[in-house]
Amino acid sequence: MVAIFNPVTLAEFRDLAEGLGFSEVELSNHEIVLEREHHGDPQLVVRIYTSVSSTGATVRSKGKDAIRVVLLGRSDRVGIVGLKKTKRVNRAGTTQAIYDRIRSRAREMYTVCNQMHRGEHCSCGAPRYPGTSFCVLRDKCPEKKSS
Repeated sequence: MVAIFNPVTLAEFRDLAEGLGFSEVELSNHEIVLEREHHGDPQLVVRIYTSVSSTGATVRSKGKDAIRVVLLGRSDRVGIVGLKKTKRVNRAGTTQAIYDRIRSRAREMYTVCNQMHRGEHCSCGAPRYPGTSFCVLRDKCPEKKSS
């Protein structure tokens, strides 16, 4: 059985995100960006990206885009760095099923935030990826360039 596209309403989507602690940061080019900073480290940010229809009443139509949940790192030295992304959330099935997938992806990213916050940090001060010795700044790490 094929899941049917569900044009989630913008108002319901915003209510869901606000209920999860996200706030809207920008609305441009028919895209809504919501983010939530980690409670212990504001440099770690979970963001949700979704497109909006030309009327602004619903998300973009079938096949044009999906909801994305990502983990970003902010640094005064290097700006914003993408750290991890989740599997995209297709807008298919019931509204509740879509919202459950968004919640699951957001929790997954926040769990990684918690691991990075509690884990080891590079000598430059940035967190390392959980279970590795790699700095999240990768090639932008000032310590890597100096060695």
